[in-house]
Amino acid sequence: MFRFFGLLWDPASSAQSETARHLSMPFRSTPEQWDLQLSTDTARIYSVGARGSYGCYVLDNDRGLVLGRLFTASGNQVRTCQPLVDSENIVATRGASLIGKYWGGYVCVVLDNVTPRAWLLRDPSGSIRCFTTCVHGVWLFFSDIRDCAGISFSIDWEYVIAELTSNALMSWRRTALREVSSVFSGESVELLAGSSRLNRRLIWDPVAIASQPLENSTSLVSNVRRLVSMTVASWSSCNARVALLLSGGLDSSVLLNCIRRARPNSRVACLHLYSPGLDGDERVYARAVARQFECSLVELERARDVNLEDLLHFPRTARPSSYSADHLLFRQPVSRWAQTQDATAIFVGQMGDQLFDHRSRLHPAGDYVLEHGLLDSYARIALDIASSRDATFWSVLLTGILLGFLGRSRLRKYVKRLIGRNTTSAGLLRPDGLRGRHRWLHEDWLTSVDELPLGKLLHIAGMLSSQAYFGALGERDDPEWIMPFNSQLLMELCLRTPTYSFLNGGWDRSPLRRAFADELPQEILLRRGKGVTDPQVKEILDRNMGFIRDLLLDGVLVRTGLTSQTALARYIAHDNPHRRSRTVLRWVTTEAWLRSWNA
Repeated sequence: MFRFFGLLWDPASSAQSETARHLSMPFRSTPEQWDLQLSTDTARIYSVGARGSYGCYVLDNDRGLVLGRLFTASGNQVRTCQPLVDSENIVATRGASLIGKYWGGYVCVVLDNVTPRAWLLRDPSGSIRCFTTCVHGVWLFFSDIRDCAGISFSIDWEYVIAELTSNALMSWRRTALREVSSVFSGESVELLAGSSRLNRRLIWDPVAIASQPLENSTSLVSNVRRLVSMTVASWSSCNARVALLLSGGLDSSVLLNCIRRARPNSRVACLHLYSPGLDGDERVYARAVARQFECSLVELERARDVNLEDLLHFPRTARPSSYSADHLLFRQPVSRWAQTQDATAIFVGQMGDQLFDHRSRLHPAGDYVLEHGLLDSYARIALDIASSRDATFWSVLLTGILLGFLGRSRLRKYVKRLIGRNTTSAGLLRPDGLRGRHRWLHEDWLTSVDELPLGKLLHIAGMLSSQAYFGALGERDDPEWIMPFNSQLLMELCLRTPTYSFLNGGWDRSPLRRAFADELPQEILLRRGKGVTDPQVKEILDRNMGFIRDLLLDGVLVRTGLTSQTALARYIAHDNPHRRSRTVLRWVTTEAWLRSWNA
């Protein structure tokens, strides 16, 4: 698993120079064997785990580097560890030219060795995380907080409250540590040695892109096919051997199809995780896809004997997240299996739902009315939405009219209430624990969304929040988890696509289905439902209930006064399998995270 760590300081300051020397010592003598990628009078940048998917591109004259992977817009791979031919332009634009000419997963660092200052640019996909903190005038920028050993941080309780009450869009420029900030996807951040102030500039703006919609559904299907095929082929070309987590759903089935076309003579290792029962057993679909593309398939039952106490031994992270529980539930066993297959990358279909707006409700009807009014074609749009959402035609028709004529300013207030709403968790928090703190933390883009309809706002929120969900808890030898759908080119296409176009013909993710209709099994194309893991989560919680009670009822959240033992005990005992399970799991992972920083 790829990680990086960089330092920026002013050599004219003896104090900063000594601090930088001290902070870089662990990377000179560590068993992980960090590679020194760049060393100047003002900066030093290290990386570890560079193989397959990720590497390093050095800019001319030690003016910086690009950490990660670049592809040209046509899909041709750029050679790793070679000076870029347009290095001068990248430096002149402080990395911004990368977004127009390349795509991939990267963090660009441009240095001004005279000032001294640096500009960090994180690509729009956000595939590689990038955090910053300032220690005695020395700037650190890194992908994993565990590499900041020996540095003291304090808890941002506002963020912790937002984590407890929301699984949607929080302020992803913030972290749960007051001294640590995150570089947002598509954002450039300027660092100046000796100053603790960050200067931010959004280079890639999802709202601006979404404000230029496409209406041609015919070209949409062909573009989806072209871009999905190109992104899968590009990422698979970086690795000698890839593995695929094959769920049997539409997204992972499309990935396998594209991998087989890109690598017709290579063996693809496929793993399917299943849960016994009507809702969680998708083996019949995964087998159909594997049979269609003549791939071997390993079937592994989802673990039920998971020990949640292991959460207390996870590496420190910059944010609490239920991702840590998912890492324990399925990412660890999948990574171990992939290692036995000698795979350097695991392809997964995550972000397909978010890109093609699978989880939208009836809001696309309002989007159509807001943009076009009550044209004759609205009846057809309403019928498509009703068919895909298992709703009545008349309920969709009325919802669209109400939302369409609600007004843009009122829509913005409405979307702020929708994003991040979790009344159950909020009810567990004491009023005095919330007093003086903001309950919801929204991104800056929500202040400039007057031109977008409600459904598109929720579409953007889903894409951005899902990007931030996946973290990095693996070890150096773990294969990289690659989400080909999480691609700048695909994101831009889907941002410009009206939400009702994703439901053409009454099928969700319609453009993706139509793009690969001739190559996927009928069982997949005609499938409407998705497998669920809620029964597995509930069973694991039940097995760990003694640990959960001990952890929460005498934990940091209770001692700080954010909640009470009585409220938590009553909620834990409440028998509401779906809602209770997900909420309790979020509180467990947050408590475990707090203990890792209070140990």
